Amino acid sequence: AGAAMAGAASPVVPMTPVAPTPAPAGEAVTASLPGPVAPPFVPEPTAWAPPRRPRRVWQTNRVLNGLGGLIVTAGFLAGLALTVMPGLMAAGLPEPQMARDMRDLLGERWPELLTRLGTFLAAAAMTVGLTIMIIARRYAGAGHCGRAVLGTIGLGLCVAVLHQALSRIDWSEVVALSREKTPGPMIEYFTGMIVAPALISSGVLLLLAVVLLVWPERRPRLESADFVAGDAR
Repeated sequence: AGAAMAGAASPVVPMTPVAPTPAPAGEAVTASLPGPVAPPFVPEPTAWAPPRRPRRVWQTNRVLNGLGGLIVTAGFLAGLALTVMPGLMAAGLPEPQMARDMRDLLGERWPELLTRLGTFLAAAAMTVGLTIMIIARRYAGAGHCGRAVLGTIGLGLCVAVLHQALSRIDWSEVVALSREKTPGPMIEYFTGMIVAPALISSGVLLLLAVVLLVWPERRPRLESADFVAGDAR
């Protein structure tokens, strides 16, 4: 009863509201501003570059193709020499002793034997050169390889036809006429003994063979995008 009376007698103290503590001036300004804003994107200026030309792609291995062409040419020149040299050597050019040495070495029919052996070696060289050219052109298509085959065959036919054109010439007579002071008799002998149609045919075959052998491959064009992609790879 005494405690109840003491509680009833104590006065009730009203609570006063507490004002918030003001923030510093810098913090209040920062809080009122929005977040960081990214600057607008401005592309950097680039230097102008001219459009790139489309490139041509070589499908032929030019090193191997050139090597094969040189071997074919060497065999062709050897075949040309065989149409003249055995007869001239048998007639005593450049030295009569050379003809006697060849007769002692190979027998009486050494000019024919030398011609056959040289023809075999020349044909073998041209075959090897043609094989190398086909390997070098194998990615350039059948047409480019076929031109190499036809050109090499044309060179061989040119040598064979030229041999027929000169078959009636007696080279000992040529050597005897060459010792005269005037070249007229030798020229008259040549023009009378050469088979003109065969000589013309040999020249035409040579021209066609050279055109076929030097005919360039058909190279595909690539667009600029393909060119850049190829460089990137």
